[in-house]
Amino acid sequence: MTQTMSNNDIVVDQCWYDKAKAYLECPVGWQHIARQVEAVLLAEGCDVQQMKEKFGELRVYYIEPEEWDSLTQDGYEDKLVQIDTLIEIADHVCQRTCMDCGSAGKQRVHFGWIEVLCDEHWNELNKGN
Repeated sequence: MTQTMSNNDIVVDQCWYDKAKAYLECPVGWQHIARQVEAVLLAEGCDVQQMKEKFGELRVYYIEPEEWDSLTQDGYEDKLVQIDTLIEIADHVCQRTCMDCGSAGKQRVHFGWIEVLCDEHWNELNKGN
């Protein structure tokens, strides 16, 4: 069976670990989501600085490309809205995805830390407590 790849799959495969240090704080269970966000940001010409988890949410830090300086005010604002919407959707998905395994999860508080975990990893974390 031959597997075909779309252009998006190729971009995702090529870009993810090029700047691995930017993703050290991105949980393993969220990396499949972060990869897709990164692919879109890179396709838009953005420089992804960091993706990480903070307070049980996905945080994405990027630098806009210089080409955006030549956009009209409306065009610039449209780009920002598109990127912000993408990040908000990815964050929404991450808040329901286990940080450890990528399965369905929910935000939970453990000793003051907000974590997104599936039932299995939550129970594992609380063994003996």
